[in-house]
Amino acid sequence: SHKTNIILSSLGDYLPNLTKINSKRRQNWQYLHKRFIAKKYGSFFELRKQDVPFLYMLQLKPGAKLKKIKKTINQFGIDCAPYWKNNAIGLPCHQELNEEHLQYIYAVAMKGIADAR
Repeated sequence: SHKTNIILSSLGDYLPNLTKINSKRRQNWQYLHKRFIAKKYGSFFELRKQDVPFLYMLQLKPGAKLKKIKKTINQFGIDCAPYWKNNAIGLPCHQELNEEHLQYIYAVAMKGIADAR
C-alpha cells in the first residue's frame, strides 16, 4: 500500500528485517492455528493477507472458564491476554518464538482448557 511504502522508505534503515519479522509472525500464527484447528478450536480473528499478528486470539468454547485458563497459562510462565467479552484468549506468536516455544504455548493452553473443565 502507499502508506506502507512511505513507512518503509522513511524508516527502512531502522527496520531492515521488517519483511522477515512480518513473515515469522504470520508463520507462527499459522503454526498455532493448525494445531488448535485439529482440536476443534480456532482463532477469534481471521488472518488476512495484510495482517501481521503479535497474538493468536484463541476462541474458547461457550462456557469456558477463562479466568482459570488464564491462571494456568500464567503459572507456566506465558503472558496471555484475555478477551473477556468474547470468551477468547490471546497467546503470543511474535517473531522471537521458535517451534519449541510454540509447541509449549500450545500444550500449556490445551492443559489450561482441560484443567478448567
